Amino acid sequence: MTVGSTHPDYDSNAATWSRARDVLAGEDAVKAAGEKYLPRLDSQSEEEYLAYKARASFFGATARTLEEYLDLIFRRAPVVSGERGARSEEPANSKELGAGSGESTKMSGFLQDCDLWGMDFLRYAREVVRGCCRWGVRDRLCFGMKLPSDHGFRTGARRISSTGKLSASAAGW
Repeated sequence: MTVGSTHPDYDSNAATWSRARDVLAGEDAVKAAGEKYLPRLDSQSEEEYLAYKARASFFGATARTLEEYLDLIFRRAPVVSGERGARSEEPANSKELGAGSGESTKMSGFLQDCDLWGMDFLRYAREVVRGCCRWGVRDRLCFGMKLPSDHGFRTGARRISSTGKLSASAAGW
């Protein structure tokens, strides 16, 4: 695979992702796409088509529906467990986000700033689920955590010193 090439999975999903992006952006994005979503009739001139497109309406309920789904999913705060391998839904030492002071210092710091850009865990989890719902990413989601070493570590183009912070990132493809 050359540097300029794309993965076959990307190629097969690019049109779907583009359509989802446009529909979620609303009527202006759908109309800006022009003939991609509103084909020109055979007998229409350019000015007739522009008038036709101006009269067209797009019911933009998709973005609102996505936000309502997210509200349903996160109607209760996620439960975070400091216990490794806990399988039960409510382990003995579980805490709701923001509650109590039983978490370790590293875990508490992670919950407050899980991406090292200041995003707390609840907002971050909501963004990950939003991405899954938005792009239909169910089998192509990568969630990674970077644990600092004694010598620091690199993430993206910025250097993070070894402050003992955990960092999380997610990407769908």
